[in-house]
Amino acid sequence: EHAAVEDDLIDTEVAIRQSETELDDIESKIEEFETELEAEDMLRGQHDELVDEIEKLQSHVEDTERELVEEFDQTIDTVLELLGYANIERIWIERKRKDVKVGRRTEEQTVFELNIVREGGRGVYADDLQHLSESERSVTGLVVALTGYIVHDVADVCPVMLLDSVEMIDSTRIAQLVEYFVDETGYLVAALLPEDSAEVNDSVPDATLMEIDTNVE
Repeated sequence: EHAAVEDDLIDTEVAIRQSETELDDIESKIEEFETELEAEDMLRGQHDELVDEIEKLQSHVEDTERELVEEFDQTIDTVLELLGYANIERIWIERKRKDVKVGRRTEEQTVFELNIVREGGRGVYADDLQHLSESERSVTGLVVALTGYIVHDVADVCPVMLLDSVEMIDSTRIAQLVEYFVDETGYLVAALLPEDSAEVNDSVPDATLMEIDTNVE
């Protein structure tokens, strides 16, 4: 009976050790699961933060796009009236969502369509950018650039604006443009032909003229 009891005791001790080993394994797995759950909670929190940030950025982009359209429409109306382009009834930008091919994928993106309405001998009619004169296209491009400069607060980083290649615009209108643009930036630099710079000097008394000899080798 004593030997049998000892055998039972040994078997019980072995079973206890096995149970303790299994318990250690279970506790280790529980710790792993708890660590994974904590990581999952952390990732879920990061995911929620990223979703919120994406929504804020998307909202900011949409607000900026709307502001850009409004700023362009107002500025082009003012400039066209100021420069006296009587045969242009209106120019404005329309903001649309369209499917755009990006590599092999198709994504919905914002596109800006430039709309032009003329008034002529055949009444009021829609026109295309390529049908505008060089002067009209240059002025439209300058207004697009000015709109981006204003909407994106470029003046806070670079309070300098450069006007170049405007010789296709007549002198009087160049002077009016310079006078209009000078209010939108701290410093305005305009590269002009001599006959154009003389007109600007008369219209903008504070302008500083600097002659550059382009024939110097």
